Amino acid sequence: MCEFPPFRLDTGNQSLLRNVREGEVERIQLRPKAFSILKYLTDNAGRLVTHDEIMERLWRNTYVQPEVLASHIRDIRVALGDDARRPRFVETVARRGYRFIARVGSAETVSAHQAKGAGSRQLVGRESPLSTLLKSYQAATTGRRQLVFVTGEPGIGKTALCREFLRQLRGDEQAPYMAWGQCIEGYGVQEPYFPVLKAVSQLCSAGGEPVMHVFKAKAPTCMVQFSDLLTVEQRLALESDTRGATSGRMLREMLDALEELGKSRPVVVVLDDLQWVDRATVDVISEFARRHEPARVLIVGAYRPLEAFLSENPIKALKDALVAHQLCGEIGLASLTQADVADYLAPMCADEALRIRLANLLYRRSEGNSLFMVAALEHIVEQGLMHDRDGRLCLTVPVEELGLDIPRTLRTVIEAQIDHLSAEGRRVLEAASVAGVDFTPAAVAAAADYPLAQVEDICHDLARRQQVIRPAGIGHHSHAADRPRYEFVHVLYREVLYEQQAPGRRSARHLLIGRQLERLYGGQVEDVASELALHFEHALDWEAAVRYLRISAENAERRYSHREAIALLQQALEGAVRLPEEKRREVELRLLEKLAMSYVASFDARCVETYERLAEAAASYGFAEKCADALLNMATCLSWDDSDRCLKVAERVSRVASNIGDPLMQARLQMSCHFWRVWAGGWNTAEAQQASRIFLMLRRQCETATLARESIDFGMLQWASSEYRESYQAVAEGLEAISDALVGQNPYLSIAYQKAQFYLPRALLFQGEWGRALQVLDASIELADKNGDSFPAHMLRLSRSWVHFHAMDFEEVLTARALVENLGDRFGGSYLVRLGRLLFGSADVALGNYESAAETLRMTREEMNSHPIVLDWCFRLPLQAALSELWLSSGRLSLAREEAGAYLRLAFSTDDRTYQALALEVSARVAMALGDTSVALDFIARGIRVIEQRTVPLAAWRVHATAASLLGGTGEAALAQRHHQKARVAILSLADSLAERHALKAKFLSSLIKAGVLQEGTGHAA
Repeated sequence: MCEFPPFRLDTGNQSLLRNVREGEVERIQLRPKAFSILKYLTDNAGRLVTHDEIMERLWRNTYVQPEVLASHIRDIRVALGDDARRPRFVETVARRGYRFIARVGSAETVSAHQAKGAGSRQLVGRESPLSTLLKSYQAATTGRRQLVFVTGEPGIGKTALCREFLRQLRGDEQAPYMAWGQCIEGYGVQEPYFPVLKAVSQLCSAGGEPVMHVFKAKAPTCMVQFSDLLTVEQRLALESDTRGATSGRMLREMLDALEELGKSRPVVVVLDDLQWVDRATVDVISEFARRHEPARVLIVGAYRPLEAFLSENPIKALKDALVAHQLCGEIGLASLTQADVADYLAPMCADEALRIRLANLLYRRSEGNSLFMVAALEHIVEQGLMHDRDGRLCLTVPVEELGLDIPRTLRTVIEAQIDHLSAEGRRVLEAASVAGVDFTPAAVAAAADYPLAQVEDICHDLARRQQVIRPAGIGHHSHAADRPRYEFVHVLYREVLYEQQAPGRRSARHLLIGRQLERLYGGQVEDVASELALHFEHALDWEAAVRYLRISAENAERRYSHREAIALLQQALEGAVRLPEEKRREVELRLLEKLAMSYVASFDARCVETYERLAEAAASYGFAEKCADALLNMATCLSWDDSDRCLKVAERVSRVASNIGDPLMQARLQMSCHFWRVWAGGWNTAEAQQASRIFLMLRRQCETATLARESIDFGMLQWASSEYRESYQAVAEGLEAISDALVGQNPYLSIAYQKAQFYLPRALLFQGEWGRALQVLDASIELADKNGDSFPAHMLRLSRSWVHFHAMDFEEVLTARALVENLGDRFGGSYLVRLGRLLFGSADVALGNYESAAETLRMTREEMNSHPIVLDWCFRLPLQAALSELWLSSGRLSLAREEAGAYLRLAFSTDDRTYQALALEVSARVAMALGDTSVALDFIARGIRVIEQRTVPLAAWRVHATAASLLGGTGEAALAQRHHQKARVAILSLADSLAERHALKAKFLSSLIKAGVLQEGTGHAA
């Protein structure tokens, strides 16, 4: 392996490696032909390699245009951060060829040189903390996950300790996977998972395909963030797999992938400057610490406790909680002792007496702060008060006089060092401090008001001397910003340089850097959206700042972080207030809409007030359609908890619609109003028919994609009208249209999508397609669980429990009881709790748990009376069914007759033929129990007429079975037998909708045999 610092050629893996800093290597991907050209040039370093020689060597017997070779050379220069005008690696010899001009050596030779250099930069006074880190690593190698926090004041040596730790691990024969994630001070614009994703990107770049394979398999939500590491096909496949994911899923998958990676080699991740960490990363650290499974992973987090406390960053509270539960370790770095300072000086100062006196001076002035000590020493050298003679430091003035020249605080030491810079160097660094902790010359050249080439030369010279800045690697994006990056050797240098500038100068430079970044990133500005938002906010360019805050929020949504997206959108709304009114209108409405959608996706009650705010703003700006749309979404949100308010909002929509000139839009809105009058206000056949007529008219005139919401609402009305096949078709069409419109987005951002997800399997259940209903539900539940969507998962599980209820698997139904116990106080929880109690009370009745059933059903009825929510008119049907069965089964026949009568009246106030038939069937059984055969026969005859008019498989077998039993008792054997046969056919049709070996099929049939409805072994009705 050949090496030309800071690069190495890894010939085995056909890739270029760069030593970014001690303990960190990045892998730079080159196309195979570009790599071959670079290898050939390094093999022949120092001599001219002609165009013809390269062509003959690498394209033998193939004609290639000269432009192809030039293109590969450009790729090589981008990878090396080289400049054709001032080459450091590849020199162009005009019209002849190329020469590799950097010194090339073997890896072994360079490593020996680096080892010698490391001795001159020894880490002193940190033997114990370093030993603690090494012991934690050894524990991690045995499968005991480790989390260690390194804490201390600025400049105390946290970063240096971590770098030395990684350097020593790199020398291990079985070196671990290592990555470094740096937090950046964002002034409120924080990207979720920023340092963790940086670390993962390093792991994938350095580890190549084996590491990427692990993350693709275990953490697709994480891997899809790195489009530059994926092919188009891989990205599309990952986007499909991660659709609808949540922050919980991404968090879980990140840790799963790290732990899986640790099975082949230990993994060490350092997260630095956690006093600026985003909350999503805090969640990652917390989850990692609280997992109990073995893992060969060590996470080291470094931060400044005081700054974390003052900024109210949650990292300190998390650390304290984890320490209290012994789930992490803490290394609090103390100041260096005077002896430590003397040890640091030992390799530089042979005169022991001088060394002790100098150590005493530096210690007293720095108080043991390592950055202060080093900066003060550099200041003395820069002032000419100390110089190097044959590798040893000698003073040019007495030690006592040095004390007069060393500033008394770390900040003033840094200021003195900055004052010693050249005017050009200081100007470039001032511009760089505005760019951030790390920067590219291309980004800051305009702000420094120097040509790019001059800025590159200044940065290269400063970094070569480790004067304030150092190299920080090369970007990987396919745009003009692919140039060498630099970083300040310590964030305090950046802070001092930034604060020394007048506010007006800083603001102007923020603006110049922001505009330059826009030019550099072109069509990929989303990659630096949070950075651009920060620059334009400080430049007081509110239009641009708001635009990039919105894009940052969209980035957060792509990382499934609703919390961070919400915070960014709120910040954008605050900025939008500063825009001129003509620009503010559209921006404000767009931001409010996105904010409301984020609340909806996270099932946050604030969606209601945000939609209200959106509706009011749209109305005040004269956007009636936008106002009506906001009100409709608000009505849906309210329906989960308050049907009365939902109805009032629907009436507001009707009033707004009357002022809209577009007849088709007006019709769509009026249809929605009719829908909500039925859905929230109670069944009304005239309203339902009017909504259906409007929809059928719209379907003839509008594209399917335009009517997604209306198609789903129509399907729901068809379900309530017992038109189950039409219901399924309409809901499926609407769901498909929404899915097509939301490609690459979280589908839970759409309220209509959420409704469709529940009514699609419901239509299949009532249609008698139990197998298909379970398939749809199981697929949705699997995705919801995978994505961490607990609320939708609970709803879907309850829907699946209704299938089990109708299949008479009552024990399985009751296992879902724990799902809803703690959901009552959550937004939308009332709906789930009510649905669950209905289900569990009904199952208790069937199992003979009458006391428990009576209490559950009583509580449910009282809640319906005191706090109505959407679909209560529909929920009362299974409630009355359960109460009728309860009193009939327990022998309290007068109550059974009373509840059955109420059941009948309620069922026939709707168009629900399933419950009409079931109400007549149970009324017939109550009459039989009371000995009133003629009344029973009348009820069952009416029930038969209902099931003959509509396909209602859930009711058909029960009506026929009861008719057979009743008629058999009256001596009409032939007629009874016909109903026996029809009951059997209906039962087997339901059973056959399930797979042959499905456990629910066996449960259903065996329950009916046990109940005497079927004959055992024959499949005939009893």
